[in-house]
Amino acid sequence: MSAIGVIVNPVSGQDVRRLGSPAPVQTVFGKIQLVAQVLGVAAGLGVRQAFVPADPYSIAATLEGMPLGLELHVVPVPLTATAQDTFEAARRLEPLVSLLVVVGGDGTLRQVAKARPKVSILPLPGGTNNAFAHRVGGTHAGLVAGLLALGRLEAGRCCYRAKWLRVRYDSGEDLALVDAVVSRNPSLGSKALLEPGELECAALSFAEPWSLGIASVGAAIRPCGREEDWGVWLELDAQAPAVLAPILPGRLLSVGVASCSRLEIGQPCHRYVRSGTLALDGEREVELHETWVEFALEKTPLEVIDPERALVEGYRAMS
Repeated sequence: MSAIGVIVNPVSGQDVRRLGSPAPVQTVFGKIQLVAQVLGVAAGLGVRQAFVPADPYSIAATLEGMPLGLELHVVPVPLTATAQDTFEAARRLEPLVSLLVVVGGDGTLRQVAKARPKVSILPLPGGTNNAFAHRVGGTHAGLVAGLLALGRLEAGRCCYRAKWLRVRYDSGEDLALVDAVVSRNPSLGSKALLEPGELECAALSFAEPWSLGIASVGAAIRPCGREEDWGVWLELDAQAPAVLAPILPGRLLSVGVASCSRLEIGQPCHRYVRSGTLALDGEREVELHETWVEFALEKTPLEVIDPERALVEGYRAMS
């Protein structure tokens, strides 16, 4: 099977954080252009089929009208205008393709990961913090996707297994790919984490020096790669010594850090929360009341393509 699947979150990169920082607005047209680059280059290598989910923003319809050089199939997906749409798109495209190209932010990638696709994914930035996505343009992403789809590049030579954070609380559990944070703010509100002084603790699956968001705090103290077998645990306190970090694009904010330690696989951390919210990958998702919260770092079944490594191997395969 030499087909490529593409999932685009049309609304990622457009949230309230743009009111408090100069974060770029990720437009639907810009995402369409990115996908067109990916598919055009992949077609130039010999890929003949691509699959995209149906959507209410005319992304699929616009791509169908572009001279991409391959056959584009639109897969019906029940639309709810919620994150469930991304989850369902990943579930329905996965059996049809060799790999998935995903354009969106950390929350988008989290929904794809929850679908547990058995094919490799190539995450491209289309959100705000974009900590999980690799920073690669559409042309080079298309080169990588095309070589992998055609079998001219072995996935095992350029992929890694991602980590995630499994978070359990009294009423359920959820997953985060990059960070899980407890905030004293009891309201979900706009969801975004805009006030570092409200934060109590954070679990990070990785903390790379170029990270944005809460992961940048961990990177400033204890950098951790995405392929390491450990993560980072932060105890946060506004009265503690502060770390200056890029919590928002274009903004350095002071975050009080009481302690920073390794979060080992199989050794979860716990926190009792009287009242607050749980933020997953940068957005407050769950209201917490009088509950213990467990943060466990795990290796996932998710196989992620490292485009830099893939390009090195890909050029060798083409020579």
